[in-house]
Formats: sequence, C-alpha cells, structure tokens
Amino acid sequence: MDTMEQLLGFSSFGKRKRSNQTPPKDRTKAVKVDYVAEQIDFLQAHSHLTLDELATTFDTTTTPSTESTTSTDLFPLLIEALESVLDAKTRLHDARLSAGAYREARALANPWEALGRWKFVNRSAMKMAELDARLHLTKSIGTRDLSFVDLCGAPGGFSEYLVFRANYEHVRGYGISIRVRGSSHLDWQLPPSMHDLVSISFGADDTGDLYRQENMDHFVQSVPSSRREY
Repeated sequence: MDTMEQLLGFSSFGKRKRSNQTPPKDRTKAVKVDYVAEQIDFLQAHSHLTLDELATTFDTTTTPSTESTTSTDLFPLLIEALESVLDAKTRLHDARLSAGAYREARALANPWEALGRWKFVNRSAMKMAELDARLHLTKSIGTRDLSFVDLCGAPGGFSEYLVFRANYEHVRGYGISIRVRGSSHLDWQLPPSMHDLVSISFGADDTGDLYRQENMDHFVQSVPSSRREY
C-alpha cells in the first residue's frame, strides 16, 4: 500500500529519495507533515467497470442493491458527499473571512498545505497525490500503458501528477478546459516536457466550454482518434 510520501518519491516529507550517484543539492527542505491519509475503501476500484456498469452507477433511477455495496450504491454516496462539501463551502463563504484568516483556516484544514505545489504547476497536483494515496488510482501504472482525460483541468496539475507517476513513459493524456480571456493563470500551463504527452483541446468553437454540446461531441470524437495514434 503506497503512502503519499512514496507516491511522490519521498523517504519522508522534507527529504527526497536520491540515487547514490546523485550528489545532494543545497535547497530549502519541505515542511515534514505528520499525517497519514486514511484509506477510502468504498470508493476503491478493484476492477474496471464496463460501459453498462458505468451507466448504471450514474443512473439515479436505479434502485440500489440491498444484498451488498456495489457500483449501483455509489451514486447516492457521492451525492451525499457532494452536498456536504457544498454546504461547507457555502458556510465558509457566508463567514466573510479576511484573506489572512482564510489562509490560516485552509492551512489548519489541509495537512498538506505547508508543502505548497512542490515541483508541479499548482497545488491541485498535491490534491491528486492524496486522492491517489487514499484510492490507489495509479496502482496499475508500470504494468500497462496509461491514458486519461482531464476535464476542466487547467492549469494542469492533475495531468502533471499522472504523467509524473508514469515517469513520463507510456502515458498519454487529453485535456479540455474553458478559455478565460485576460486570465492567463487559469489557462493550461503545462511544462514543455509534457507537450508531447498531453493533448489540449478547446472544442469545436475554441472556447473549451463543456456546457456546449458541440464541444462535448468534438472532444469525445478527438480522443479516440488521438488514442489510435498513440
């Protein structure tokens, strides 16, 4: 069972694993985090769902199974979790905290906050690392090629983490996110080393807006086409 430290390549937070041939460099150490991510058993996928099983999982008209917890029971659990998160966000917004108080509360609520974004484009990569540690999302990496799609993922931290976990080999990603005119920090900011590994689309109308059906269709059609090339 990989911990978040192992997934990111740390022997412990604040000390990166190094080979014997690589001399250590003087640099500021990351803050050590004494927190073990709790496993989320009911969300861990032990096998890939078929298209029919996936459709059933997200069909709100399906009656949940009473025999055992299966994929058909997943959607109500996700709805409950989402409603809890949205309620917490609403109460946080209504509190009208100052910027300083907000940052302090965020640091207390998130044990990984002190790590910042580490080597990635932003902190979303660290969020993906925690999800990976808790859900074993990348446990099959190394045994087969990896492909993924990143919806509304700019500036690209989620994609960057997955490519990092695959060691930049045998991996192909496909991303789409809305263009925000005048806000370059919200656009894709993937490093040059990833430009050949993650294909970015902005849909049929070049806006990246996934609320528009033509952009959804364009992206769905473009991914299998690119996948065959890979």
